[in-house]
Amino acid sequence: FNSPSFINSRILLYRSRSIFETSFGV
Repeated sequence: FNSPSFINSRILLYRSRSIFETSFGV
């Protein structure tokens, strides 16, 4: 099961988490 929307949501989740951690200076 590899739908583009699923992969896209995973990328968005990973990106938002990276930005979240960066804003806290982790």
